[in-house]
Order: sequence, then structure tokens, then C-alpha cells
Amino acid sequence: MNDMVVTGALKAGRSARFSGSLKCRKDISLSEKVEVHGSVISEQDISIGRDCRIGGPVLSERTIRFHAGSSVGSAANQTTVSGEKLIFQPGATVFGTVWAHREGYVTTPGSDTGDGDGERTGRIIPAGPSNKNHLTEKERNER
Repeated sequence: MNDMVVTGALKAGRSARFSGSLKCRKDISLSEKVEVHGSVISEQDISIGRDCRIGGPVLSERTIRFHAGSSVGSAANQTTVSGEKLIFQPGATVFGTVWAHREGYVTTPGSDTGDGDGERTGRIIPAGPSNKNHLTEKERNER
């Protein structure tokens, strides 16, 4: 497993594969279908493209954007996402703990999570039957 440490910004092209972790002092941008078997860590913004797969924690001191179809961790290997601001498109999945230190929300399908944040359509809520006590009555009935 080889880690990549970058002192500047990092842009990974479509379908790139990393067997280790990505650590960066500036922005990290992962195009669609990128796979990272380890963690993704940045002092600045992180953008996780459509249909990306991240095996380990995703940590940022600023904003993390998750495009539709992206996933972090797995049911068997849960992990952590932590950032000042988290923005999810519908269909993005995190298996494990999610920490939005300032705010976190879901945008409209297909909205731009790059320069603009898109229309907010929902809040981040815990998933799973053990967390139904955090949901509204309507949300509990929908599950």
C-alpha cells in the first residue's frame, strides 16, 4: 500500500486507482469512478466525484462535496467522514460516522456541487433502525 502526499492541490482523473491514502495540503478533486483504498485527507476542500469509492476516512478542515453514487467505507468496514461543511447529492453513501462541524445537507439531484451548493433538499440524518428515535414521525413511517 503506497500513500501519496502532496504539498499542493491534487486532481485525479476519471477511473484513477490508488492502493493507499491521499494526503494533501490544498484541494483534492476526484473525477468520476476514482477508487482510493485508503483515506482521503486535506487541509482544504475535497470533491468526491460521481461513482467514486473510498475505503478509508475522508477528512477535511473545510468543505467536502459528495456527488451522486459516491461511497465511503462499506457495511463490513465502516469509517468516518469529518469536515467543517458537508454537501451530499442524493445517492451518495457513507458507511460509518459523519461529522459536519458547521453544517451538512443534501442538494437537489444533478445540482452543481462544485462552485455552487445547489438547492438544499434535506438534512443529514442517522441511518438504520437503531436510530429511528432521531427521526420525525413522518420519517419513521417512511422507513
